Amino acid sequence: MIRSKEDRQSRKLAAKAERAWQGCEDFIGTRIWRIEKFEVKDWPKESYGKFYNGDSYIILHGEKDPDSNMIQFDVHFWIGKHSTQDEYGTAAFKTVELDSYLDDVAVQHREVEGYEDEEFLKYFHNNEVVIEDGGIDSGFNDVKDPDEKFSFGKMGLKHFKKIKVQYQEKGTSQKKEREAYDAVDVPCSKENFRCDGGHAVIFFEDRMVQIKGPNAKLDSIIPFNNWIAEQKERYPKAKFEVYDSLEQFLEDEIYEKAPGGFVNKMIRVITDKGYPQFHEVASGVQSFDQSLLDKTDVFLLETPGRLFVWIGEQTSSMEKQNALCYAQTYLKEKGQDPHVGVSCMRENSGKCPKSFKRAVTQSKGGSQDHRM
Repeated sequence: MIRSKEDRQSRKLAAKAERAWQGCEDFIGTRIWRIEKFEVKDWPKESYGKFYNGDSYIILHGEKDPDSNMIQFDVHFWIGKHSTQDEYGTAAFKTVELDSYLDDVAVQHREVEGYEDEEFLKYFHNNEVVIEDGGIDSGFNDVKDPDEKFSFGKMGLKHFKKIKVQYQEKGTSQKKEREAYDAVDVPCSKENFRCDGGHAVIFFEDRMVQIKGPNAKLDSIIPFNNWIAEQKERYPKAKFEVYDSLEQFLEDEIYEKAPGGFVNKMIRVITDKGYPQFHEVASGVQSFDQSLLDKTDVFLLETPGRLFVWIGEQTSSMEKQNALCYAQTYLKEKGQDPHVGVSCMRENSGKCPKSFKRAVTQSKGGSQDHRM
């Protein structure tokens, strides 16, 4: 009876018993809860964008689709690197429960500290989250050892370059576009250590390393120095180093440890033998033809920093139930980082993440319609 009408009604009834979800079906904006000893508790609005690395959170984002005027939902559960198993297990379970309350129309996401998706970060000020040590078990009184070794943990990479930003003209409601310098996250790989028109900045272990781009403009110096000053203030224990060119950086240990160029992959999940087998359908292109997605199967789309799970409309009930588990199994079998972000969506149901749209293009032949 899994995924049957009766099953959905039963899960919806159980979800209605959770007081935290009441009113969410009409909610527009961003709302956050923290898991506190198996319970869902409201997170103070003044703390939105700040998470503790010992906790797990649930984040709901709703926005109206301008075409259908329907509310589209994303439900994320965020896991801090020191969050306990009971906390992130509860967060995952409650995320599914919230999706049931919303009639299974939400796109579910797993966000792990340091691996957050760009669309998730846009919910917060300056498109970033602030991570602090501690958590509910510490009572927010985690005392830091002054001699404790500082570390960024996972390697991160930003390009400080000129990008297009929108602004609202004073006295009008009209939005305009202009170019301005800003730092943007990019996949961490050897090929991305080169930022032609700006500066690449790497965060790894206790180091913050700047690599000057060969064509960096003079007008980038002041905004870049201001941004770097903010990073130094935020990470006072980090060692800041400067390389005048990528060639000078090639012998640095960071370059040796960095991954090579990433290759996008589309994988079909085959379950005929009672367990998942992973068959690569296509790889090595920036975007895949959407006609490759068969509505009778589950597909995995591997992109830099995120694994997408696409559930065909005509897949079996068991495949729909286990789709997210297939992603976990795939990451483990292929030796991929098990902490990478995962987004799970159903065909013809709910919102389609922008990053998925970029990776999958509409079939030119038009023979199949795989709208989300």
